[in-house]
Amino acid sequence: MSPPRRVIFHIGQTKAGSTSIQNYLEAERDAMLAQGVLFPLSTMKRSNPFDHSRTAGHLLLLHGLKGDEIMQAFEQELASHPHHTLVLSVENMFSDQPDSVLEAMGRYFSADALEVWAVLRPQFDWLRSRHIENTLSGFSSRTDTFARFVQNAAQEGILDYPARLRHVAGLLGAGQIRAIPFTSDEGPLVTRFLQAAGLPVTDPDAAASQHSNIREKSGTLVEGKRRLNAVCAGIPVPLRLEIEHAFRRLHARSFADSQEPEFCPEIPLTAAQIEDLHRANQSLADEGIMVQPLELGQAGRAGAADPTIVSQLLRQGLRAAALICDCHPERKALQGSLLRYDPEECDALAEALEGASASTHLQAPETALLAACFDRRLVRLHLTPDRGVWRQMARLDALMSPSPLVALAADKIGETGDPLPDVVVIGEGVEAARVLPLLDQPGLRQLILLEGARTLLPDLPLGPHQRRDVGRCLFLTMPVQVPHGPARL
Repeated sequence: MSPPRRVIFHIGQTKAGSTSIQNYLEAERDAMLAQGVLFPLSTMKRSNPFDHSRTAGHLLLLHGLKGDEIMQAFEQELASHPHHTLVLSVENMFSDQPDSVLEAMGRYFSADALEVWAVLRPQFDWLRSRHIENTLSGFSSRTDTFARFVQNAAQEGILDYPARLRHVAGLLGAGQIRAIPFTSDEGPLVTRFLQAAGLPVTDPDAAASQHSNIREKSGTLVEGKRRLNAVCAGIPVPLRLEIEHAFRRLHARSFADSQEPEFCPEIPLTAAQIEDLHRANQSLADEGIMVQPLELGQAGRAGAADPTIVSQLLRQGLRAAALICDCHPERKALQGSLLRYDPEECDALAEALEGASASTHLQAPETALLAACFDRRLVRLHLTPDRGVWRQMARLDALMSPSPLVALAADKIGETGDPLPDVVVIGEGVEAARVLPLLDQPGLRQLILLEGARTLLPDLPLGPHQRRDVGRCLFLTMPVQVPHGPARL
């Protein structure tokens, strides 16, 4: 009876050199095969057309466990090299896969001698790097603030590395758990990983020089993209990937000569939470998972990106995104998004809303969302109740926008306590009677009629005003009335 096959399963974590390890092993596949190590190609995946160095590793293996042509190709690879050590790498298995997937993987390899291997980054450094990735990547395009992301990670148990490793290893049925630190004075990451796992270093120079998927760390870039993500919510992933690529290039071109601070915020954890992490990192060495305890990482510093520069970058990014979406062949995919408007229309809307200290939006969630992406603004959105509106209002209320966005039913217009708007935006399907109370508000500077709302114009007693047509949007600017008494802001 043959001994069980040795399976080395590299499970990440994310943002800890996985792409470098995967790219080296793929490039050296033939040389590794000659020394008894199989790194399969049938389940390797590259999905970003704008960066071919990035890979999700053997993610297709997880998708193919239910049985399909991917698994057939994978099993043919295994059958061709029945006695080779098998090396698999899926970086998001450390924290991003459901237990059911890990259990299924464990069942598939139940007859093999499976080992879990991880590269661990100090928690503070990993939190910042993962937040950058979540925000910048077109695959995720998250809008969470850093503080919310940190608290979610702590609540989910992701930061307790030994507990997480034991959990994953148990579901996989692994007989061994080992980890190395992301950084070390003892040599380059890929070389250290291969040596620790007992794998051949087939090309020492390539192993020492492999550095893939290195991200920019500008605080302005991260915050600008976080705000743009809110505007881009709901559009197809291929468009988001193209927008990510364009946004990075735009930032590099516009801020090439500036001395921007690196994204290195303080970690919003309590002293008790930090002490728990210290103990967990010590247990990595005590349990034999690592040779030395892991540090927590850089403490960080107070401060935030300049809101003026962030707003400038947001507007440039919005124009770039609108230009990309304007060429999209399936415009129906953009319904309900601000990006259904062309670059000139988006420019004009952004200019008007950035200059408004308070704005009211009737049936126009896309412009309300944009207004809330600027700092120190008051934004109120009124929606007519229908089947999907409450879900939409809940989603908007949950967004971590720089300025508060209050979503209310349309019949709440003009109630005491409403902010006096500088700008009112009207979307499609609004009755003139809903608009009239807002037209008498002192301080109203501009009325914007979006596509589908221009038919209201004959029914609105506007008085003197200047008219400007920008594509499908109509901008009406009127003399500002001086308010009597205190403004309700």
